[in-house]
Amino acid sequence: MRLLGVLLCYNDADLLEDSIRYLREQAHDIILWDHGSTDETPDVIARLRNELLEVQHIPREFDFYELYPRMSRYLIDNLVHKYDWISWGDQDEFLEGPNRQKSYAGYLREVFESEHNWIRFNNYNFWFTGADDPAEKSAPKRVRHYCLFPDCAPRIRSWRASATNIRQFISTFGTTQ
Repeated sequence: MRLLGVLLCYNDADLLEDSIRYLREQAHDIILWDHGSTDETPDVIARLRNELLEVQHIPREFDFYELYPRMSRYLIDNLVHKYDWISWGDQDEFLEGPNRQKSYAGYLREVFESEHNWIRFNNYNFWFTGADDPAEKSAPKRVRHYCLFPDCAPRIRSWRASATNIRQFISTFGTTQ
């Protein structure tokens, strides 16, 4: 099974290394587009460049709402024929299965071998408790406690490459009904 991870990032240097390493541990090749970060994100990208299939720097002036359709078209035109499955969480998300009894890649294998073309993820909030080790620098290793965020609709974050379509970023902020 050939897995591709997609990261669109902006000013997430504090989590980006963990995001990249997590997807690599889950057997994903990774393409990363940086949307004009002004923090240490470019330094993290440069340090981990050898772990990335591709890096593109998109000027901050490029319309944020056009990033998703542009990446979707790029995937369709250049990569879907090379991969079996695409995982496209946000750069600050760590995709997991329904529990941590097996790896995300293990759950992907299960879905890949089924007739399903995509996985719907719930949105979770993470918090720290006394059981977390503050000395652990890696967020996905440190944070072990989370709950379902009740006000956020489930999202499609992972799908069969052949089912790739033009993804839109949909914001309901500022809309009236």
